[in-house]
Amino acid sequence: MVGKINMTYIMHLFSGFMPEIFLSFSILYLMVASALYAAKNKDRGYTVTNIQLFQSYIILLLALLLAINSECNIQILDYLFVNDISGRLLKIIIIFFSIILLNPLREASEFQKIKFADMLIMYLLAILSILVLISSANLLSIYMALEMQALCFYVFVASNKESTASQDAALKYFILGSFASVVFLIGCCLMYSFFDTTSLV
Repeated sequence: MVGKINMTYIMHLFSGFMPEIFLSFSILYLMVASALYAAKNKDRGYTVTNIQLFQSYIILLLALLLAINSECNIQILDYLFVNDISGRLLKIIIIFFSIILLNPLREASEFQKIKFADMLIMYLLAILSILVLISSANLLSIYMALEMQALCFYVFVASNKESTASQDAALKYFILGSFASVVFLIGCCLMYSFFDTTSLV
């Protein structure tokens, strides 16, 4: 009986963060599927297949449904992440516009001759980092979400391997991002030294 109560309590806690959990497992699935597809097919995979596009829309639509039906006023890990009404609304808006931007992403990957599966993984990872950032109520979780988002943007900027301008922009972005991360961490240390906490709640 105690085990059932604990399991119910855990499921209730994580019910508010189901879009993030679902996107995490979807990204893992796409990474494995992309590796298996590349091993079976010797082509470079620049052409976007209907299955890839269908999977993309299904993943984002399911994430949107999970965000709409997610529980509110839930916090986990001592207010490291918080899901309230405003956060749920922002998540719904972000996922909705990410569905709209999926077709331009496909066109860009075909135009620049980049594998759509790789672009999709980075795209979903960027969306996941935004959702985590919305739920963050601690400076440490905010830093983690920002770094995960910056990693995706580094890849997007440097995605055109044939362009020297793209490589140059990616290097400059990486250097500026590293400097910004150091400044942010110094601010976190100062806040912890003054207030003995990094929580924003």
